[in-house]
Amino acid sequence: MKKTITLCFILFAFLAKAQDTLHLKFFIEGYYIGGGMMRTSDTATVELHNNTSPFAVAASFKGLFLTNGTMACNYSAVVSGHLYYIGVRTRNALVTWSALPVAFNTITNYDFTTSANQAYGGCMDSLAPGVWAFTSGDINQDQNIDLIDFPALDFGRCHGLCGYYPADLNGDGNIDIIDYAILDQKICLGTFGSCNP
Repeated sequence: MKKTITLCFILFAFLAKAQDTLHLKFFIEGYYIGGGMMRTSDTATVELHNNTSPFAVAASFKGLFLTNGTMACNYSAVVSGHLYYIGVRTRNALVTWSALPVAFNTITNYDFTTSANQAYGGCMDSLAPGVWAFTSGDINQDQNIDLIDFPALDFGRCHGLCGYYPADLNGDGNIDIIDYAILDQKICLGTFGSCNP
């Protein structure tokens, strides 16, 4: 009896520590400086959504993405063997989902940067031939880039805010006229989110 309990405890401890890893790559339009690099690293929340309506969140990971656009996300072993949409939330880009549900294994790779077709609805911006990025400018995270995003940028610009703010669209640590140019372009284009089912 004692051996069975010990064996069950060891098995439980092993399973509790087992994780599946998603190796993800994406760029944020405003952060991109060329050559496959962004100006700064930042945090993102990567959600795994069920592949049927209402597309509930099955698992979530918040972590750091690097200047080369890579991010390693660890999930419990429960995700392996299932299909999920990958949804990425950053501080000021449109929330973007994978084009189709992705089959998860112990190690899964997904690269948003290679084609607009990697994102649901092709909802990304071309930065260079063969380089795609999430659309910058959704400061208030309502899935639209419009005049409602402007007040936070204008306040930060007028007050000379520096640091970690959603209105810093190019990731240089300042809210200034450079960020305004990014937002203005998106407002004029009428950019809105159709980046998920």
